[in-house]
Amino acid sequence: MLINTLRGMRPTDIGAAEVGVKETTQATTEYQHPDAPNIVLCDLPGISAQFPRETYAEFMRLDSFDFFLLISAGRFSEDDMFLASIIQKLGKPYFFVRTRIDLDITNHLDDYGTPEQETLRVIREDVTESIRKHNMDSRGFLISGRLANQHRYDFPELKTAVLESLPELKRNALAKHLSGYSKDIIDLKYEALKSEAWLYAATSACGAAIPVPGLSIAIDSGLIVTFAVYSMKTFRLEQSQLPRSFGREQSVNAAVMQIAKTAAQLCSTEYVIRTLVSFTASSVVEEVARYVPFIGQFIAGAISFKTTQYATGTILRKLRDVALLLARQVLETGGFGMIDSEELDAILESEAVSPALSPQAEQPQSAESPQYDVSTNEPTDLPEPSELHESTEDNSEDQGGLPALAVGLQMLARNRTPRTDVDAIDY
Repeated sequence: MLINTLRGMRPTDIGAAEVGVKETTQATTEYQHPDAPNIVLCDLPGISAQFPRETYAEFMRLDSFDFFLLISAGRFSEDDMFLASIIQKLGKPYFFVRTRIDLDITNHLDDYGTPEQETLRVIREDVTESIRKHNMDSRGFLISGRLANQHRYDFPELKTAVLESLPELKRNALAKHLSGYSKDIIDLKYEALKSEAWLYAATSACGAAIPVPGLSIAIDSGLIVTFAVYSMKTFRLEQSQLPRSFGREQSVNAAVMQIAKTAAQLCSTEYVIRTLVSFTASSVVEEVARYVPFIGQFIAGAISFKTTQYATGTILRKLRDVALLLARQVLETGGFGMIDSEELDAILESEAVSPALSPQAEQPQSAESPQYDVSTNEPTDLPEPSELHESTEDNSEDQGGLPALAVGLQMLARNRTPRTDVDAIDY
């Protein structure tokens, strides 16, 4: 079930991993992410008579994975700890994941009247003690693998920990395609998108060098709309993505739909033109400059680059603010509460104070994860969108041509030899 949730899929979806009440993983199985074929999640069988300890690491090629999730629905066994020790010697990131925590909470409440926070405390202490006893350099996460629960318990924190354990290129590739809404994930998606935005500005600069009246404006608006729609889908703000993100077949409520509508407005051609209005004078200079022999094309290209950079960055920041507003909505009400329309209007009407992606305009952002109330699993310090600042970043690396990323589940993420046709890894 967890491997489906990480891909934003339900068990009944085409291409989903098989889910059952008995052991369903009998061999290594590969699952491609539905939106990113270069991301492959791998489901590996555990140690057994068929896959003994002595040959397990070599047979499963554990040294070729990027990271590992050791998953258990109960206490971690000695075999789990043995695998963890092998992975630790290989120097690979690994995480202990205690699943079906929602069932544990329900059972303890029904059988003993134990409150949720007490059940979580007891299980967390048991997991922590087991890890400490075996001298494992890792930590445990309590989650429910159901798609509808991906915003609860330690699931958002687990996703963040996995992403932070990866190199930058792979982190950006995986972050853009993870489902769910949390501040940390949204910030990582924002940084990944920001590192790609300059490509659109560079393409705009090339178009500006062609001395055809109006061509540069047409190219710029088309590029910006394309980038905006791509960013909206990455933040999972498109209306069609919302029911799946909440793990429900039916439509979500009007408040969340209002958020999706605002995101769509930010990606419209009309809004893009509005954003470019503040650069109208620059556009006029650009149109005139392109007809000046030799140096004119360079001037026009530089102006077009900066204009597109400004517009893409402005819209990207606003989409991030909308996503953060949705994250707050999800974590506070499960996506089914009221939302203040004035907050959305403020995002739409706000003006950027400086060109986007400009390093000098960036303010450092706290890397701390949101703090949660253990009794409700809700954040206590999720900021308002208006309180957020940009993060510093390094845009020097081209994010194109990302290497194949394999991610696994009871053992996760084998990085295959780079090739054009990437096979998925199931387990």
